[in-house]
Amino acid sequence: MQYKFKGTITSIKNCEIPFQIINGVVRFSLQSKSILPYKDNGVLLSGTTDDKRSIYLLVDRFYELGFRHYEEDGVEMISYAHVEGIVKVCAVLNSGSLDDVDSLGFYSLTIAQITGQLVSGGLNDTNTFGAAVKNTLGKFVLDNRKYKLSIGFVENKPHYSGQLLELKTECKFNIDSMERSYWLIKQFLTFLFQKTNVPIDDVYLRHNEKNIGHLFVERLEKSEISFLGIKCIQICILHGKTDRLLQLLADKELYLRHIPIFKEEEKTYTPSRFLMALVGLENTLNYMDIHVKHSEKHLRAINRAKNKISKLADESTGDEKRIYTRFLETLNRDENLESRIRIALDDDKEHINNFFPLDILGDVNTIAKDLSDVRNDLAHGDLNVDLGLKANYQMHFLMLYVLYLQLKIIGFDKKEASMIVPQILFRH
Repeated sequence: MQYKFKGTITSIKNCEIPFQIINGVVRFSLQSKSILPYKDNGVLLSGTTDDKRSIYLLVDRFYELGFRHYEEDGVEMISYAHVEGIVKVCAVLNSGSLDDVDSLGFYSLTIAQITGQLVSGGLNDTNTFGAAVKNTLGKFVLDNRKYKLSIGFVENKPHYSGQLLELKTECKFNIDSMERSYWLIKQFLTFLFQKTNVPIDDVYLRHNEKNIGHLFVERLEKSEISFLGIKCIQICILHGKTDRLLQLLADKELYLRHIPIFKEEEKTYTPSRFLMALVGLENTLNYMDIHVKHSEKHLRAINRAKNKISKLADESTGDEKRIYTRFLETLNRDENLESRIRIALDDDKEHINNFFPLDILGDVNTIAKDLSDVRNDLAHGDLNVDLGLKANYQMHFLMLYVLYLQLKIIGFDKKEASMIVPQILFRH
């Protein structure tokens, strides 16, 4: 989804401002600085491209660049002083206006793989009437708007071609809802593929299920890896739980940053990736309200110890203060991550073994302590954690276990969740 356009901004009264946009950066002449809302953020500009299409740019912020040398496609270039803007959203329309957009079409060669529905032959709206070919996949609410995700097609007449995910809303799209919708569908695909870099080849702006333009939100480099050879969790496997998944994503309740970009990255461990995976587990336990249930007597004893150590920390300096502070944090986490992991594992271990042999990591107590210790060390900046074979197994376990827990959050029971997780265990 790399993009380049040249044209003229016409939305500023009595002005025509030439521009050039390349992959999310829009450039204006230095003389335009006094005309543009230079100090404003989130500015919507509109105009026409050199090939007579309508263009809308949501500019996050503007800045000025001076004279510089740079390289582009292996050729040395010279850039003179000019004004640039960071573009959050670029909408280009072949016909109509932004007000006409009533759906977004997310196109990829993998859509049939995602939906589990292959449509071929001379089918169209007329000869498939009532056959639910364009069936609804899920519904959700985002920013108080109701959305519906369905199967659609790049071309409906004379025959269906180019299956896509079509997102409709109860009212017309604006530039902000386009951006929010893009990131939500990308997160949805990230969950299904369990990969950060997901296959979105194009986003169509549509009116009455016809393409009238294109949407660009980010620059995505083309991957040399074919997603057609990569398994995903098919929407049909979710058995009606897609609504729940989409709503959790819309409400920012599912933590996805522990997911690698590609399969080979699963074998590349860094302290930061390990910490993200552990935070993902902690975040998921928070959402599931998995906490240690202490007795009142135990809580009173812990609170007395906290108060005493906190006072000593306040009265100390240097290394002594750091020791007391670290001890206080240990007491605070003795609501603690180790105990919470142990509780979760005790509850799930029978089903975890359907997708990961826990014995590799030790018994439940050992696993909980090891993961908690690594989390604590990394959170305090100790980056010398041993990333050997044990860490390899721990990281792989965390990826699968967080997915298992999230499937439970979506509404699957333990057995169902443990049967779905192995579907992403693949090679390519």
